[in-house]
Amino acid sequence: MSYVNSVLQPGERVIRLGRLHWIVYWHAILLAVLAVLFAAWGWATGMGMVMSIVATAFGVLAVVSFVYVWFIRWTTEIAVTDRRFIYKYGFINRHTVEVNMDKVAGVDVDQSILGRILDYGTIRVVGTGGPQTSSGIEVRADRAWRDGKQVNVDVCFTLLDASDWSIWNASLQYPGAASSDFGSTMVSLQEPTEGKSGERCDTLSFLNVPPDADLTNLTVTVDAIAAQPRAEDYCTIYMPKIQQTLNERGVAITLNCSDVNGVQTMQITSKPDTMSDEEAQQLVVSDEFYTVKGPWSFTFNLGQ
Repeated sequence: MSYVNSVLQPGERVIRLGRLHWIVYWHAILLAVLAVLFAAWGWATGMGMVMSIVATAFGVLAVVSFVYVWFIRWTTEIAVTDRRFIYKYGFINRHTVEVNMDKVAGVDVDQSILGRILDYGTIRVVGTGGPQTSSGIEVRADRAWRDGKQVNVDVCFTLLDASDWSIWNASLQYPGAASSDFGSTMVSLQEPTEGKSGERCDTLSFLNVPPDADLTNLTVTVDAIAAQPRAEDYCTIYMPKIQQTLNERGVAITLNCSDVNGVQTMQITSKPDTMSDEEAQQLVVSDEFYTVKGPWSFTFNLGQ
């Protein structure tokens, strides 16, 4: 069963299904063309042995590229129902975006000249300030206002655990300009309890907005929410998730927790002989384990 069918609510109808355009195979097509050209060149010049090796290398790369892109295309689902927009990609590490129809403020379509000829482009669904859910995190932008040369936005998001979650990356877009220079001030915090997620609300202050900037069509995008782990968090929160991900990827690293100066500390107990300690450590403490990526986009009209 597809992801879209599994999340349909009673009475909800799928109006349109979308998919990635075949242009995503362009790397594989280019590599395949190069393989054919080198093979033909070798045949025409008598350098068959050398050119056949080069052609074979490009051919293998073309097959690998084709399979990789095919898998991405196969695991990506796009649907418009009579109630919401649904976007999902990924297989083991799944990323989803769902926006209710009453929260859609607009749809941006970007097409190059080649895109218009071949009928492909980039579609961006822009939501209003209401709640949006992506990767299991609900984010909402309650209000936005201008204060001199800065624009302030109140943003609230759900907390899945007791880590110190905060907005990691965000941007402000308005006609003719964009800014990712912002500060964050926590307004309220409701800690999660057993069986119930918490909530944190921050005021984002985007700086150096010109006084004459056109803010009638203002878009605030939260790109990522993250929680920089403390040493003790690895054992209490992150180690099971890290170990599971390593196992799923076939990485033979084993983790364990032990007492170091009275603090439970995550340690690597075994790793492949071909992997250095530094390489293993980089895999284990990668920010992918404590970063949740959106985007969550909201539009406001701050025109006078």
